[in-house]
Amino acid sequence: MAEFPEWYDGKHINEVKFSEEFLKSHPMKSVNGTFFTVEGRITDEDSLRREIYEWLKPYFSTGLGKRVNNLLEALRLEAYAPDLPIQRDRNLGANGIASWLNQHGYKKKKRQNNTLSSFSASFVKGVLDNPVYCGKLAYGRRKNEKIPGKRDSHIVKQSDYMLYDGIHDAIISETDWREAHNKRRESGFKREKVHSLDYEHILSGILRCPVCGAGMYGNVNRKKKPDGSSYRDYFYYVCKHRREVDGHICDYRRQWSEDKVNRAVEEVILKLVQNPKFEAAIREKINARIDTSEIENEIETLKKQRRQVLASKDRLSQQIDTLDIDDRQFERKYQDMQVRLDALYNELDSIEDAIAEAEQRIDNIRRQKINGENVYKYLLCFDRLYDKFTDAEKKEFISSFVESVEIYKSEQPDGRFLKRIRFHFPVYFKGKEVQEISWDEGTTVETVCLLSKLNTEQNIEAQFDRGRLDQAMG
Repeated sequence: MAEFPEWYDGKHINEVKFSEEFLKSHPMKSVNGTFFTVEGRITDEDSLRREIYEWLKPYFSTGLGKRVNNLLEALRLEAYAPDLPIQRDRNLGANGIASWLNQHGYKKKKRQNNTLSSFSASFVKGVLDNPVYCGKLAYGRRKNEKIPGKRDSHIVKQSDYMLYDGIHDAIISETDWREAHNKRRESGFKREKVHSLDYEHILSGILRCPVCGAGMYGNVNRKKKPDGSSYRDYFYYVCKHRREVDGHICDYRRQWSEDKVNRAVEEVILKLVQNPKFEAAIREKINARIDTSEIENEIETLKKQRRQVLASKDRLSQQIDTLDIDDRQFERKYQDMQVRLDALYNELDSIEDAIAEAEQRIDNIRRQKINGENVYKYLLCFDRLYDKFTDAEKKEFISSFVESVEIYKSEQPDGRFLKRIRFHFPVYFKGKEVQEISWDEGTTVETVCLLSKLNTEQNIEAQFDRGRLDQAMG
């Protein structure tokens, strides 16, 4: 007896089981009668009919067309998803839209590193700004631009670009897209502060979440008293992934007082700079000379190549000028020399670009040293100047000196919560230069063992008393 699939008993098709089985291998949703996959809208349902036909063909020879249409309608019901409600009473921003989609179970195609299926605010903004959804194709939205002083280039978004009609179907009208795009331009800017104008979240983005490792950002709890007056503002750091607005999810909800964390980091820096050996090491660094000899040698080699190319160009130009116009091969010789001359000009451009790039690299190195020296000079006067800084100056100084601050999930038994501080520049600590200070002193046990295949006939089982073994070792 032939084996039948679970959705077919030999006579009848169980449409519910067929739909469930089909959607497992072909994930999709039906919104307003239209099928959608993670790739987008299915514009040609004949491909679905063909797939259903292939599933039925081994078991039926007649009536296939009617069965295929019936099953397609069953799939439409099984894959039903409500249309996104238009909440006219709420003005949702990109964060609110992303959060709403994630909370209601909507998923997107995994992109980039193939890990995120949740929606993010940046993804929502990208959709709103992308003209492909109104049937257009953009040319020149992004441009590769060289990073000054480096060999690399990076992608820079352009504010002005050209739009062309695409051959694909539009999901929304061009009028709706332009209206949304203009609204994004009007609202897509950083809001000015209206409360606590002089206050700054000093460690915002530098403090790291102990669970997901993302930056923790400053926030404020501002409440009114029953009499209408305001309570004292409570400023705190919290993980940015807690609201699922960037596709990442983190369950760490603790709010850390900014005063408490800021004060702990400031005390660490203060103890560093009060060490006499630290001051001596810093002064030595300030007076140290940077070594750019390798890049300078590279520039000298490039300049030598430029002189050679210039000499070749001049000689070739003279040869072109002295060609005999009555020579039968005058045109061929002239064309050959002109091609060689163009190649020399191209080579000359490449060499001059390389020289400019190398000189920019030296300039960046010197600027970096100057920036580092400025930070070190501030460190020498840290205990005298820091309290006089404004919050904005404190934030600028800390961000130029401290790369990241890691904390434990909660205070340790001795009250500590700082786990590790990493700096942009090396500092003198415990007799040596380090780039980070760590209080994560977990004990480790080193074990050396030999693994071999077990012989059950010759195997000997043994038990060890750990307490006695520690006494013997001690």
